[in-house]
Amino acid sequence: MTPFEYFKAVRPIIVLAPVMLLASCQGGSETAASHGEDTDTKFCEVIADYVSPADCSDFEKQASRQMPGKAAFNAPFPLKRGETFTVWLAVAATPPKGRPNAASTPARTDGEAGNGAADGAVPPQPAETAAEEYIAPDPAEIAARMAGRPEFFSVVVGDYVAASLQGDESFEIKPASGRIQRVKLGPPWPSSIWKWDITAKRGGYHTMTLSTAVQVKDRKGYFHEIESTPRAFAFDVAVSPIDKARDVLTDAPVWMKLLAAVFTAAAALLVTIKKFRDALFSLFRRQDGTPPDNGPDA
Repeated sequence: MTPFEYFKAVRPIIVLAPVMLLASCQGGSETAASHGEDTDTKFCEVIADYVSPADCSDFEKQASRQMPGKAAFNAPFPLKRGETFTVWLAVAATPPKGRPNAASTPARTDGEAGNGAADGAVPPQPAETAAEEYIAPDPAEIAARMAGRPEFFSVVVGDYVAASLQGDESFEIKPASGRIQRVKLGPPWPSSIWKWDITAKRGGYHTMTLSTAVQVKDRKGYFHEIESTPRAFAFDVAVSPIDKARDVLTDAPVWMKLLAAVFTAAAALLVTIKKFRDALFSLFRRQDGTPPDNGPDA
């Protein structure tokens, strides 16, 4: 092959190589751009995980709104096996100290009236001021109206709070409200409510654990836990005399089977012991020359 023929053969490759290289570079740039969200992450201290910088910034802003709160749980008392009951949890942010309260504002006396008001009359308050002074019933007031024995404890709250109730196999627990709820961090400081339907299945002392956890929300609508407040409650599940008698009757077949098995094994052992004893006696008689005892007709 002459040099001219060789150049003619490789010429298409030489011409197309730059085009292919450029296309490869553009494709790599598009791939990197399409995965930019996956690679552009940072470790966010708020949730102790890797997220996008935008989500982490949102989480930090939401976490900065955390504040002390209070909770009340109407623990059922007394608790009887087989009964289904509803337990309630009320959670609210604690108002900052020193906030004016409409109920604590003293009425003006006759000598204090002024600015054109009639003697003894209280000047009308603006509607906005009255609304700000109103404080909604706190969790303790709500739990006091419910059946059972209320339990009070402190929690940490944020714009979103999740609550869960867990127990051992002695309880059947069915949530009757959403797990995550919004908590208003401002006037009138209302309570958020959770509830569960619970059936006690066994008697004796048992424990349920109630947990509240502050949540932050990312830009896709997913929640992440940042602060948890667990609390355990012990319950004595009572069993009525009728239920105790029913338990005895229910368990009777099991015990009867166990006793029957014991008696059967004992009878079989006695028969084995008797056969072994007769065999020994027969052997000794043969060794002494005494004919074996074959009965009265022998």
